[in-house]
Amino acid sequence: MAQPIETTPAVPTTTQSTPAATSPDLVPLDAPADTTAVDPCAVPTTTPPATTTTPPPTTTTTSVVPADCVTTPAAPEPVTPTPASQTVPDPAAPPVTAAQEPEPAPPAEDTLEPLPTELRPAAPTSDQPVTPDSPELSSKTAEPDLDWAPTENPNATLVPGQMRSDREEIPAPFTKEDADKAEMMEAQERSALSRMSIAAVTCQTYWPAPHQVCGAIRDKYNSLGGPASFLSFPTSGNITNPDGTGQRVTFLNGPIYWHPNAGAHPVVNSFLNRWGIHGYEAGWLGYPTTDEIVHADAIGRRQEFQHGAIYVAFVNAIGSAIPNGPIRDKWNAVGAETSGSLLGYPIQDQIPLPDGQGQMDRFERGVIYWHPNTGAHPLTGVFEWEYSISGYEGGQYGYPITDEEATPSGGRTQSFQNKKMSLLNPLM
Repeated sequence: MAQPIETTPAVPTTTQSTPAATSPDLVPLDAPADTTAVDPCAVPTTTPPATTTTPPPTTTTTSVVPADCVTTPAAPEPVTPTPASQTVPDPAAPPVTAAQEPEPAPPAEDTLEPLPTELRPAAPTSDQPVTPDSPELSSKTAEPDLDWAPTENPNATLVPGQMRSDREEIPAPFTKEDADKAEMMEAQERSALSRMSIAAVTCQTYWPAPHQVCGAIRDKYNSLGGPASFLSFPTSGNITNPDGTGQRVTFLNGPIYWHPNAGAHPVVNSFLNRWGIHGYEAGWLGYPTTDEIVHADAIGRRQEFQHGAIYVAFVNAIGSAIPNGPIRDKWNAVGAETSGSLLGYPIQDQIPLPDGQGQMDRFERGVIYWHPNTGAHPLTGVFEWEYSISGYEGGQYGYPITDEEATPSGGRTQSFQNKKMSLLNPLM
């Protein structure tokens, strides 16, 4: 049965300025809704109406909302790719010269069609990265070398016909020159081991890659399996980031980043793509503080950073970034991404609103709006639909000041800065 919505003026809880403009008439609630299916995996590209302040109406409007009119309005996602790190020379200890390595340029945004349930791949194991459905969004370019082992009795000088490269196939993209150089570097490391304790030798070469991986990044790489891990072989030595403190090493399938306050963690595939869009470690997310974390629902993952997190799931394979703060706190309070939760996974990045003060984020089953004067509150279902056709936070309602609540009569209600929105008991 159709459910009527009753809107009545609410007493504002914050001080409001008195606008001079005249508010347009409210769009009838029984106007036909746009029933075009909305792809929950697509990054919205439409821009919400510019925020303008309107005086609260002095009349009460009651209309019937058809049950099939509820749609999820789209919202924009600004994308400003800003590469973070610039090339710097490898550290001097031990004295091995390596070519300067640029950090990967932030990849372009893209949208993906969702996979039907029956075609979804099996959930990845905890030691493997999430691979996006689109190859263009994946940094994976090489297979792990499951049989890799250090060179036995490496030659300290070039001996034609007696190098490891003369006996074994060299995996791409390395050359015989690379492999021979790597073998001689291994010999230097063995010599150093014979002169000092193992603990004092903090760098390692992984034949045929002619690069030394040092310190905490080496330890992390070895804990993942070295060349046998999803990262495959190193393509650089340790590179100091522009902040002068953190470091990174690039591998064929993605980098490991390290900072003394965050530890060493790989960032690959959709996580690397989304992190790059926001400026890598120099952006608002900062350095990674965890590896990828597999969720209990087996359909999604997240990776934590110093100032927020990136979520990747089948419903949003390109990932979404959410900062730490009131919107994420509210989302966690209503169940976050867990199965059966109010909102589900985020399907866009958190964005600022046109008034320069508020913020919003869109999820599978609704949105959360935040303003410093009203706090963070979710909107779902019919309430979200009515809010969208009335002009969002710039329309007659203003920002939400409460969550959706049950009424004694069995209906639902939610209060806003300028009006109250009520869903009457459908049985009355």
